[in-house]
Amino acid sequence: MHRGGRRFDPDTLHIINTAHSNVGFFMPYIVYILYSATLDKFYTGSCQDIDTRIQQHNDGRNKSTKAGKPWIIKYTEVYKTLIEARKREAEIKRMKSRKYIEAQINSNN
Repeated sequence: MHRGGRRFDPDTLHIINTAHSNVGFFMPYIVYILYSATLDKFYTGSCQDIDTRIQQHNDGRNKSTKAGKPWIIKYTEVYKTLIEARKREAEIKRMKSRKYIEAQINSNN
């Protein structure tokens, strides 16, 4: 029994307007490695908006990277979920090895 409103007709082509929704929209999570020539050090992090994040690092808004300005992006990896990105970030940080980080950067070339 139909109780009002519009019924879905399976024989009609239905087009969904995605202009104002996140349907079909993929916002990746990025694991990144930055380099500071000032400190000769690397920094590993993750985010969704790499442009905004690098700006925050270079504006001195991050306590752990403030002294190393300017930072440059040396390496990135893209993930579908925040959990995957954070796992990878933690994996890189657990290595505590400059050689490992440099190998990751060089494998990208």
